[in-house]
Amino acid sequence: MRDKSKVLIIIFIIIILAFLICILVKNIYSVFDVKIEKKQIIYYENSNPIDIKKIVDENTKINKSEKIVVQEIDLEYKTLYKENKDLPNGYFRVLQVGENGKQAVVMKQIYQDNSLVGEVIVANNVVENSIEKIIEIGTGNGYLKKDIRVGDKVYVSANNLKLKKENDLQSKNIELLEMYDTVEILEIQDNWYYVKKDNCNGFVLKEGISTYNPNVKMEFDSEENITYSKNELLEKINFGMDLSIQSGLSLEQFEQIFENQERDRNNILKENAKYFYYAEEQYNINGVFLAAIAIHESAWGTSAIARNKNNLFGYAAYDRDPYNSASNFTNCAEGIDLVARMLMKNYLNSAGTQLADGSIATGKYYNGKTVSDVNKRYATDKNWANCVYRWMETLYNSVP
Repeated sequence: MRDKSKVLIIIFIIIILAFLICILVKNIYSVFDVKIEKKQIIYYENSNPIDIKKIVDENTKINKSEKIVVQEIDLEYKTLYKENKDLPNGYFRVLQVGENGKQAVVMKQIYQDNSLVGEVIVANNVVENSIEKIIEIGTGNGYLKKDIRVGDKVYVSANNLKLKKENDLQSKNIELLEMYDTVEILEIQDNWYYVKKDNCNGFVLKEGISTYNPNVKMEFDSEENITYSKNELLEKINFGMDLSIQSGLSLEQFEQIFENQERDRNNILKENAKYFYYAEEQYNINGVFLAAIAIHESAWGTSAIARNKNNLFGYAAYDRDPYNSASNFTNCAEGIDLVARMLMKNYLNSAGTQLADGSIATGKYYNGKTVSDVNKRYATDKNWANCVYRWMETLYNSVP
């Protein structure tokens, strides 16, 4: 009996202890829950809840898409500049007219809000080779009058200049003119001269005609006639200016604005200043605008693409692989010339506009003729126009 009593007492004690432990554990969990609950309440009260619906709505406003297309496009010609010390300073003549070739390409087109904003050539095959343009620029003394008027007898400078039935590159060829043939100007129509050669009349591109003939003794002016003073140039510049109109700077002024630019540490812009002038003279683009883009995109010629590839504009440098995709030019002049043409062809003229070299504008990215208009399709950075315009102001203000 005594043993049974001891067992019962032990069992009773164990039950009491178990009961007390349960109560203790329950109280501990209760306190812990309260603390957690308080912390959770504090956390949610101080948070900024994410509005998922708002984020989705904002992102779906921008409709982005890509499309792969196969098409035949122009294979743009390149331009080769040659210096001639016997040709007067600032004067140039085209020795060979550039002609675009054709290439079949597989292209990725990028659209935003149903507008084409970019193209990347994935693969290409040359169908017809382009013919490079060759330009001879003068480095000699004196200056030569460049204006050609109706009734003037002038010379063929390009060795592949075609006399055409109509003022259209696709028009029928009447004959191939020879360098230094003499022609009489009968009419001036946009980028074409209607001329007479012997008993034959037809149209020729303006750029293939020159007043200079090294086989004929010619007199040169001793001083250049600068068209505009600094004050007159500054009156022209504004954020809404038409960039498809020449700046009016002379060759000398283009060289002067880069003369003492401390940021041009490698003198890349200084050494190539004249090519902005020649691009302006040939294609009617504002050469200061062109130079400002080069400054902005190349950080004054210090970028790796500018230094290693002679590419001041980051031309064809796509976001996926900017350095390797960027075009490689033989020299900076070649790149300046090509980008000037591409801006006039795709950005600064509406589709169907005939350009200075006789080609037709695609107007593919045309939104208008101002720096902000170009920004819409040229650069994803919305502040691009402001940056480029500030460099334009810097350059205009650098005219002595």
